Amino acid sequence: MVESTSSSVVLMCDGLKAVNRWCITDLYGLVRFLRIKPFWNECWWRNALMQPYQCGDEKPICDLFSKIMWRNTKKFVYDQMLSPSISSNLTVLRFTPVEEQFYRATLSNCRLKVRYMPYLHNLNTPISSLHGRDFEKLLEPLQMIRKFIVFPSLRFQESKANVSTEDSLQEELFRISTQQVEVHQRNILMHYCGLAGLEWLCGNEANAAKYYSSAINAMKELDQMNNKLGLKGSRCAYRLLRSDRLQQIHIFSAILDLQKDGIEVRDVSAEEAEAQLNLALTGYTEQTVSNLMQTYVTANESFPKYMAILSKNLIYGNS
Repeated sequence: MVESTSSSVVLMCDGLKAVNRWCITDLYGLVRFLRIKPFWNECWWRNALMQPYQCGDEKPICDLFSKIMWRNTKKFVYDQMLSPSISSNLTVLRFTPVEEQFYRATLSNCRLKVRYMPYLHNLNTPISSLHGRDFEKLLEPLQMIRKFIVFPSLRFQESKANVSTEDSLQEELFRISTQQVEVHQRNILMHYCGLAGLEWLCGNEANAAKYYSSAINAMKELDQMNNKLGLKGSRCAYRLLRSDRLQQIHIFSAILDLQKDGIEVRDVSAEEAEAQLNLALTGYTEQTVSNLMQTYVTANESFPKYMAILSKNLIYGNS
C-alpha cells in the first residue's frame, strides 16, 4: 500500500521493472506506480485532473480511471472461483450426568466471580466503559466455561491422570466429585461436632448427644450412598466415599464418654460405638503409615536428582 509519493517505499516501487502492475493506494499513488503517461507526472496530475475535479469537472478523472480500472464482482466470476459448496451440519452434544454436575458447579463459580468483581457495581454496566484489564478479567470466567465445553481435558492440566479418552475423563470427573462430596461431608461433621461441643461445655449433655446422633446419621447416609452407587474399594477411580477418620474418632470417643455418664445417644449402642472407634483408629493408623511410606518412596526417588544438582552446583562454585 503506497500512500505517500515521497517515501522510500515509493522510490523503491518506482524502481521496479514489470509488465503487469497492481497495487492498493491513493489515486495519485496508483497512477504514479502504474506509470500512466503523462499523468504519472505530478504537474500533469495536478493541472489536468485534480484542479478540474476540485472545480466541479469530474469527467477527466473519471474517464482516466474508467479506462485503467477493472472491478470484478463475485457474480461475474463466481464460476471461476471454484468455491466449495455451502452446507451446515448441526450436532447436539449432551453431558453425561457427572459432566453436567461438574459443568453446573463450574458455571456457578464463574457467576459468583463475575458478580463480585469490584469494578462491576451494576450488572447493567456497559462493557465499552470497562478498562482493558478489567475487560480481560471479566472474560476469564467465560474462558473457563469455554475450555470445559470445547476441550474438557484442559480443565485438568494440574492432574496427574491422562484424560485424553472419554473413560479417563469420566474417571477424573468422578474423582473430583468424590473429593467434593468428602469435603462437604467433613464440613457437615465439623458443624455437628462444634455444636455438640458447645452444648457440652454449657452443661447440656442431652443436646450434645442429639448433635452427635445427627453426625452418626450423616455418616450412615454416606454409607447408603456407597451402596446405592455400587462403590467399592479404596484405591480405584470409583472408590468408596469416606468420612474423615479423625472426626470419626472424636465422635465415637465423645459418644462413649456420654454413655458412661448415663446420657443416651440415639441410633448407636455402646458396643457399636466401641467397635466403630476401634475401626476408625485402625483405619487412621493404616492411612498414616501409608502416607508416610508414600512420602518416603517419593523422597528416595527424588534423592539422586537433587544430589546431582547439588554436585553440579558445587563443581561450578569451586571452578
